[in-house]
Amino acid sequence: FKQIKILFFAQNKFTTIPLVISTLPSLFMLSFKSNKIISISNESLNSNLGWLILTDNQLTELPNEIGSICPNIRKLMLASNKLTNIPESLSNCKDLELLRIAANNITTIPYWLFTLPKLSWLAMAGNPITINNNINNNIRLIPWSDISLGEVLGEGASGIVYKGTLLDNGIEINVAIKIYKGEATSDGLPEDEMKAAEAVGDHPN
Repeated sequence: FKQIKILFFAQNKFTTIPLVISTLPSLFMLSFKSNKIISISNESLNSNLGWLILTDNQLTELPNEIGSICPNIRKLMLASNKLTNIPESLSNCKDLELLRIAANNITTIPYWLFTLPKLSWLAMAGNPITINNNINNNIRLIPWSDISLGEVLGEGASGIVYKGTLLDNGIEINVAIKIYKGEATSDGLPEDEMKAAEAVGDHPN
């Protein structure tokens, strides 16, 4: 097992990360997405990790030393857990490029997060610090019977975008239609993305 670089244990019933994970010298990418993880011990963390995916679990906290034990982390996915804070030790992760902490219980964002030199993707919608109840109630509801789906235009972590048509007062209009894959995605909840679109308002495209 010394040559293993990638391990995915998605959609299982792990409640913690097994200690053996820390003994794999070549491990770079580790995923326990959509498990039942409630805690992580320092002893299970692997110092070689570059990617750690813990989306959709039941974590209430991370080990305080996670950033010291795993200083080479580049991508850290923690969306859809129950976290209330981000350990300050992550300030040691100077190569951190992506941090997904959407759909947690985080109330403050630490100042040091914005000093990380390579951080270019931060997803934090769906936390108490970002909740905005000023919803646009003038959004028109469109019945499915007025929509026709066509070919797939693209696909991302949260859903699939289709080319489609909208029947509006007898006139067919070309539209793009996004259908979400599930309740929780890497960047949070579908309703948070929809709120962002509502905030943008009318747009010619």
